[in-house]
Amino acid sequence: MREFRGVLLVGVISIASIGFAQVRSVADEMNIGLSLKAEFEQRVILNRDPAILALADRVGQILTRQSDAPFPVTFQVIDSSDINVFSLTGGFVYVTAAVITAAGSEAEFASALAYGVARYSPKLAQQSFGSILNLNSALLPDSALQRGRVIIISPALNSGIPMQWAVRERAAVEKADLLAVQFLHNAGYDAAASVSFLQSVQARLTPVKTNQEFQAYPPLEDRIRKIQEWTRTKLPDRAENALTTSEFEKVRRNLQ
Repeated sequence: MREFRGVLLVGVISIASIGFAQVRSVADEMNIGLSLKAEFEQRVILNRDPAILALADRVGQILTRQSDAPFPVTFQVIDSSDINVFSLTGGFVYVTAAVITAAGSEAEFASALAYGVARYSPKLAQQSFGSILNLNSALLPDSALQRGRVIIISPALNSGIPMQWAVRERAAVEKADLLAVQFLHNAGYDAAASVSFLQSVQARLTPVKTNQEFQAYPPLEDRIRKIQEWTRTKLPDRAENALTTSEFEKVRRNLQ
């Protein structure tokens, strides 16, 4: 089995040449996204395996149909042993191959994609980095882009994050977590997969000392606890939930 390197939090990159507050229409945001997509894909290694891409697209589109994303969403797979999901402005979700191998079922894989889709919800429009400050690729150092590892906030950068950013982004992450669980449930998957996947990620993380006051992402244990509570109290019971498919298991075995 492939060894996991530098496992990351399941996160989002919401990079914009201009802030969301300055984006005047969905069409504007999609056009910005196309430009960012071209630059982003020059810095990562995309997986071109048709079976892997078909899996990501099938699961992703099932979730997108349950979402309130204001535009079509496409899905690509990055060859990387880091575990992460990235959402670019305009409807471009990238998932690392390590997410597939780390997921114990299709439902767990879907839970990661659901988070990426949830970041496009209009409910989060005023709680994203783009609405707070203009961001561009110059803010992403090359060292953070090596081998497909792309992170908008790394432990090394946390000390330079204004508190306002951190507070608002943490709120957006929490809201996206809950939206993602709802999308997952509505798509027929087992919502408990969100918890089991994050627990799996947590078990692989190397502890890093950071100033919690300036952290852009809530601690994983807090995210897990809130998802568990919300799932238990807000989602209706269902006799059967989709867990996995032979397609997912085959793709996962081939990647391992």
